[in-house]
Amino acid sequence: MVGSVAASDIPYMMNVQGKLTDSGGLPLSDGTYQITFSVYSDTTQPDIWLQKRYVEVENGLFSTRLGDPAGFSSGDLDLTMSVFDGADRWMGIKVEDDPEMRPYQRLTSSPYAYYAESAEYAVEVAYQDTAAGWVDDGVTVRLRDIGDEVGIGTANPAEKLDVSGNIHTTGDVRLEDDNYVGIDGANVRIAFDESGDDIEMMGGRVGIGTTNPTTDLHVNGSIRFEFDYDSGWYALSAGNTHYFYHYLGDVPDDYIVLVYGKNNDGIHQAHFGTCHWSTTANWRGVEWSELDGDKIKVTRGGSDNQNDSKDWDYVRVRIIKNQ
Repeated sequence: MVGSVAASDIPYMMNVQGKLTDSGGLPLSDGTYQITFSVYSDTTQPDIWLQKRYVEVENGLFSTRLGDPAGFSSGDLDLTMSVFDGADRWMGIKVEDDPEMRPYQRLTSSPYAYYAESAEYAVEVAYQDTAAGWVDDGVTVRLRDIGDEVGIGTANPAEKLDVSGNIHTTGDVRLEDDNYVGIDGANVRIAFDESGDDIEMMGGRVGIGTTNPTTDLHVNGSIRFEFDYDSGWYALSAGNTHYFYHYLGDVPDDYIVLVYGKNNDGIHQAHFGTCHWSTTANWRGVEWSELDGDKIKVTRGGSDNQNDSKDWDYVRVRIIKNQ
């Protein structure tokens, strides 16, 4: 609810927003009402300016601009320098044929509320001069002074918007590139790097499924990896070699390579990697070598079927690019 007197030469106007309620405290019914706004130089003297306006009310809320020809009914149209010349001023408000509300409210440069319990209609209005406060241009509501700060739940905001309490939203919260969410007074923050599509954690530890992480990333539960390459199961007889082409590029030193071996009975954990049986020519399992940015070589041991009922096995290669 904001009112302001313009500082330009013509015209002088005052924005007034408010809430109207009936005698039971319920929002006034939707419709158009005639509201009389009067300005006084003293609470015991006749008014020095009076304007009647037709004002639309919806859910008890209204917004009008004193001095604006649109909506003007009768009385003084323009707000002039003689009305606001630096001397003390008071305002009275009257809705339809209801008595004017008492007491008059002194106009200052600070917001205030105006409420009349004895009136059939009740109104709450705030007024403010051009030095500070809110501006409603019909499209956006903004601070008049871009250097001001907004405090919700605090009288001493430390940032542009300082909220002491919880925030609830059903929409998105958006940050510009390279901004972060952090803990006040601590070197712990989460940064969002749009150019690299990264989320960066600086300081502290991250716990998933735990409130007491003991490492930089502590997960109490399952982790699912998406592999950059998966060969699927490939039949590879004992003593044979096969090249798997992944074409992942980049630096192979940063790859995480997983090689599996199995027969018809399932995966054999003992057969992972190179498992020498006795000599180089007599070993079981599978091994990989010659890894580069395009391919990887996998060899199955010549004695890999020594204790198996089958003379063939399957191998599978999965690779994650660790970057």
